Amino acid sequence: MVIFDPLASNYVRRFYRIGPASAMGSLAPPSLALSSSGSSRTTLILNLSGSEGVNYRIQASSDLILWTTVTNLLCTNATMSFQDPVPASYQRRFYRAVTP
Repeated sequence: MVIFDPLASNYVRRFYRIGPASAMGSLAPPSLALSSSGSSRTTLILNLSGSEGVNYRIQASSDLILWTTVTNLLCTNATMSFQDPVPASYQRRFYRAVTP
């Protein structure tokens, strides 16, 4: 697969997500956001918005190559909070929600 982004030179870093459009079927894709309750250097609280009844693995990476599962969640409502207790152990940390 070749991707051409004519605007890539306008950015220091640019990230892309590639995957089949129908990977989740008719379900809306999950999204992660910082919690409105805030975060600190020792604990990071994130909100997962997903489809009720779906199992999600929350994964973290410091390089977008190697991913480690932080927690597993069964979505019981539209938005669920969870925390990563060790974000200060990393210079940078990326998160994603995936289904098994």
